[in-house]
Amino acid sequence: MKSSLSNGGRVALGLFLADSRSKGFRFKASRIRRNRFEHQQHGHTVTKPEAEVAKNKYIEKMGEALGSQFDALFREVAWLHFRWGEYVELVDSPTRVEVLNQAASALFRIILEALWEQTLLHIARLTDRPKSLGKENLTILNLPELVNDHEMKKTLVELVETAESKTKFCRDW
Repeated sequence: MKSSLSNGGRVALGLFLADSRSKGFRFKASRIRRNRFEHQQHGHTVTKPEAEVAKNKYIEKMGEALGSQFDALFREVAWLHFRWGEYVELVDSPTRVEVLNQAASALFRIILEALWEQTLLHIARLTDRPKSLGKENLTILNLPELVNDHEMKKTLVELVETAESKTKFCRDW
């Protein structure tokens, strides 16, 4: 199948990838596939066995319900941060944006819009109601109900309310 990128688009993408590699970014298929991605910290990709150990520690410290929810939310937020980092990498340099616009402006606009929309939708899902259409949602709004300590619950409710108010823009775009 022939590439839909023009020569200029391939050159721009090549320049972008070369620039990213020089900054220490690695583009591995396993890193960008969501089903294999857990989270990254200081350039280290956490593997499935390490993620299971972390989940078990959360469950041990927090109990089954809270530990499992926390682990799932942690991985979702890590994935969200990863994707946002990729978006920022594309747009953080005026020179890079100019090269992308000259080479394949329509393609990169589509990519940037898709990343932006996915980011907003992901944030909206993380702050969704605990149930919709009779189905359970993975959301930070579940956390306070899973905490038994009253002081911790009070603090958590305040933090969740703050997150809800700061992310309303994700639902209004």
